[in-house]
Amino acid sequence: MSAYLQCLSHSPLIGHVDPAPEVLQEVADVVGMARDRIAAFAPELVVLFAPDHYNGFFYDVMPSFCIGVAAHAIGDFGTLSGTLSVPRALAESCAGEVLKAGVDAAVSYRMQVDHGFAQPLELLLGGLAEKPVIPVFINGVAVPLPGFQRARLLGEAIGRFARSTGKRVLFLGSGGLSHQPPVPELARVDARMADRLMGSG
Repeated sequence: MSAYLQCLSHSPLIGHVDPAPEVLQEVADVVGMARDRIAAFAPELVVLFAPDHYNGFFYDVMPSFCIGVAAHAIGDFGTLSGTLSVPRALAESCAGEVLKAGVDAAVSYRMQVDHGFAQPLELLLGGLAEKPVIPVFINGVAVPLPGFQRARLLGEAIGRFARSTGKRVLFLGSGGLSHQPPVPELARVDARMADRLMGSG
């Protein structure tokens, strides 16, 4: 097995609220260089770690971690919508190994993902289904949040699984490094919004 790690700060505001053109070009250049490095690595499998923004995971059942065995992107904020190319048998094996390692990750056969997952696939790989991808949700917005220790144990377990595949594995981390989005907090919202956070739609 060989591995490559690439992290990307996602933003739903790209194309909606842009900075100065020269800043936007600098970002595009950096993303382009990352895309070229990934293409040179030629991954056979992608493991994508990303959060959700109450588009696929809600307080009716909010796991700390969830491994997608099948996944669909909703296409929010102009990002791509469609089915991710999840290798079912590999994703199931990954989930099993994580549980054996003592990390209680949920499993979804109908994972719904938003721009946090879609943007890195679109910007770095050219689409949602260009490479086999195992999507891994990490709850980063809905308190109580998982701690760093549990997140590290999850990563170590998935890393051991990836090594066992013998494949060239690209690990993608998607998050927000420069902002804290105004996500509603369950304890501070009215009944209508609380119902929305519970998954009523």
